[in-house]
Amino acid sequence: MANKKVREIRAGAVAGIFAGLLAGAAATPAFSRAIAVVGDYGWSTLAILPFLMGFATMLLLGFKEERTLAEGAVATLWSLFFFVLVATGFLLEGAICLLMASPIILGVALFGTMVGFQVHKFILDRRARLQISFGALLLPLGVNFALHEPTAFEEREVTTTAWLSAPPEEIWPYLENIERLPEPKFWLFRLGVAHPQSAWTEGDIRHCVLSTGDMPERLVVRKPSQELSWRVLKTPPLVNEINPFGRVHAPHDEGRLVIRTGGWLLKREGGGTRVIARTQYGHRFGAPLYWNLWTDAVVGNVHRQVIDEISDRTGR
Repeated sequence: MANKKVREIRAGAVAGIFAGLLAGAAATPAFSRAIAVVGDYGWSTLAILPFLMGFATMLLLGFKEERTLAEGAVATLWSLFFFVLVATGFLLEGAICLLMASPIILGVALFGTMVGFQVHKFILDRRARLQISFGALLLPLGVNFALHEPTAFEEREVTTTAWLSAPPEEIWPYLENIERLPEPKFWLFRLGVAHPQSAWTEGDIRHCVLSTGDMPERLVVRKPSQELSWRVLKTPPLVNEINPFGRVHAPHDEGRLVIRTGGWLLKREGGGTRVIARTQYGHRFGAPLYWNLWTDAVVGNVHRQVIDEISDRTGR
């Protein structure tokens, strides 16, 4: 009896892996073209493809015999694993962008598994289950041809305010020139997302050095101890990707997020200074409702990193 149970568990595991890998293989070409050729992390990539992957995986797994939702969820994880393996193994993508996209992709894929499970319970005919599952596997081909490169920028502005006990005259020098910023605390910066390392001013040009390259800026307002603002001349890549198999050249790493302007405003307040940091930027990632959460967080943490360091250096 025990040996029979072990064989059943083993057979179920093999079936789950097979169903997951088959669904993953069907969706991976569209996924790969989206991120490596088109550079589109829009709703087709974040929602439609993961849903179809989870839906088809559940029906493939259960076309021959009854399967539980938990078994379908595990099989769906195998399909996602196949995609990640292909994306990293062929240097199409790195770990950072996959990590940032993973919450919504994983959630939608498991939702597709739940829908597939309900269809699996409702349709008892094995042939019908198989036909529906293979139909779901063919849909990513249509999504693949429908993919297009995002053209319009989503324009954003992030403002961060803080009160420092130092007067504006002590803070101002660090806005123009600040060297050797310490290692950042924000976890995305530590993984490889662009963050400031130093900045200095020469005439009307401010040189900002990010972890991914130089970002030259032209000053447009310079009022000592009051306001410093600039227009960005060139935005370096967004991330230094992590990939154990080699260097990644994903199209969304360059030119998809562009810093427009930035600046600092100092207001004397309560024996100290109200510091206001402002950055205007645009991005072309698609699915702005999702990616705005990430990009706003990155820009806001850039502000916070500099403000915290100025606070430490002024000793206030």
